[in-house]
Amino acid sequence: MSRKNWASEKIFNRLLNNKTQKAYWDNISELRKRPNPTVFKKAYEFAQSDFDKQKIIGLDVLQQLGFNPRYNKKQTVELHFELLEKKTIKQCS
Repeated sequence: MSRKNWASEKIFNRLLNNKTQKAYWDNISELRKRPNPTVFKKAYEFAQSDFDKQKIIGLDVLQQLGFNPRYNKKQTVELHFELLEKKTIKQCS
């Protein structure tokens, strides 16, 4: 079954367990083609996770979600700055 036919939830689950970089980026690429509230919300939640792997997946999806224009670009940029600010605060403490 092609990734095109997979539910977005299945792709997110696969991203958590990818064994190769190719599979990882093929899954990210498929989600990129799905700029919708469900994918955005899941990626946003992943990006805010305390687990680095989920955080990276969420950011990779958000950075590429949609084409021109990017899906929810303003919220994505704001999240990046929030995460940078938190990271800076944790490192300085």
